[in-house]
Amino acid sequence: MPDTEPMSETNPTPDGGATPPAPETSPETDSTAGLGDAGKRALEAERKAKREAERQLKQLHTELEQLRKERMSEQERAIADAVAQAKAEAAATYGARLAAAEFRAAAAGRLSDEQLDTLLSALDLKAFLNDDGDVDTDRVRDYIAKIAPAPDPQPSSPADLLAGLDLGQGTRGNTPGLGTTEFEQALRRQLGIP
Repeated sequence: MPDTEPMSETNPTPDGGATPPAPETSPETDSTAGLGDAGKRALEAERKAKREAERQLKQLHTELEQLRKERMSEQERAIADAVAQAKAEAAATYGARLAAAEFRAAAAGRLSDEQLDTLLSALDLKAFLNDDGDVDTDRVRDYIAKIAPAPDPQPSSPADLLAGLDLGQGTRGNTPGLGTTEFEQALRRQLGIP
């Protein structure tokens, strides 16, 4: 396993920032056709070990935060609690809005506005937020895919492909053509030439 692969959202980078989480891959989406049974088992074991390591890292991070909190003075603890409460309130307030926006993006072209509004009014949008208060976009896309499958990208017939397409050329309407007397007169009027 390469050392550069991030294990969590809190894994620091050399510049001090946090790396985004590595995309989760499932055995169904990977190209494992070239692997034998032993290779597939090894790959699954590696994935299981990675998930376990990520879980342990998150647990250790939580324990570290608790230790830091225990060493804080009463005033520092009060400030940290106020900051945590403000973050939680912001996540609660804006998390549902972000989830609704993600639903609108995922349902574009699949559901009408009325259908989407009905769906959103019946859902607990906070259920689509992860522990950090961010929208779980994969879960939102999966949910939309289950209730409104993506339309077939292929046109059903050649006529559908050409529907609304205007391949005509030339003038349309009452536009005077070049070299006509009407065009010349219109040009003279625009330029103020008698």
